[in-house]
Amino acid sequence: MRNKNNNTLRRISNYVILVLLLVNFILPGIIAQEEPKYETAVIYYNEACTMCSKYIKQELISTLEEAGIKNIIKKDYVNEKQNRVELNDLNEKYNIPPELQGHFVIFIDDKIVLGGHVPKQIIMNLLTEELESEKMVVVQDDMKDAKSYFAGGFKGEAIEYEINTPI
Repeated sequence: MRNKNNNTLRRISNYVILVLLLVNFILPGIIAQEEPKYETAVIYYNEACTMCSKYIKQELISTLEEAGIKNIIKKDYVNEKQNRVELNDLNEKYNIPPELQGHFVIFIDDKIVLGGHVPKQIIMNLLTEELESEKMVVVQDDMKDAKSYFAGGFKGEAIEYEINTPI
């Protein structure tokens, strides 16, 4: 009888330990799924530009998704004239000077503006780290062999960085 009670107590303690482990370590991770920092990216681009379309399809969209952005909208500003009007209005609204307007542009939740072929590591850094500025513009407008990019707030001058330098 005593042996049976010991086995029962041992089983109960194992269940209690299992429940404590679930409550302390596993459930908080399931319950506290971190919300993505950004929700929407709107890409204004020229569908006829082969290099831009390739970059958008093969690198940019997967990078945005990797950073947790679920709502990605593409707007061709050449074939759909209204999209060009929208893009011009956004550049004016955010006081983005012409020298920081890329040949295609991505607006991310009214906080980040990417212009041109910004490298993946820079985008991931922007989307996953805390920014010094509440709003940021980053432009790398060369289609290949880029040596640098420009970054700054929506107002003021942008600073030039070497292409492998994180923000």
